Amino acid sequence: MTAYVDASAFVKLLVPEDGTDAVDNLWDRVGDRYASLIGYAELRSAMASAARSRRLDGLALVAARALIDKLWASIVAVDVDEPLVRDAGELSDRHGLRASDAIHLASALRIVEGATTFIAFDAQLRDAAAAEGLIVLPDLA
Repeated sequence: MTAYVDASAFVKLLVPEDGTDAVDNLWDRVGDRYASLIGYAELRSAMASAARSRRLDGLALVAARALIDKLWASIVAVDVDEPLVRDAGELSDRHGLRASDAIHLASALRIVEGATTFIAFDAQLRDAAAAEGLIVLPDLA
């Protein structure tokens, strides 16, 4: 199974929270994993934010950064280029998405191979991905 992993899902592999078990399970089941190149910066930003809010202490932040690099090595990064950004603009218009969410969706649509799974937790982004024909997981019902 080919899967696109949005930052909202990826972060659950780094910090235990609601949805972590579901993402762990999916991570182990998928074959090819993709994420937008901007996802790396989003993950590092999310961990720095967690440290500033004291959800992570210094040692946990160092461990999270190392885990980001380990997990990132197992994905294929989708480059952000002008055609992708233009596609993201269209998706933003069509679905009312924020810029980064539109880039994630455009990235996922770029790599569609048969039944592509879109793993995310943001409700509006999940709705847009489903409307674009992607299989959206995990099931949050």
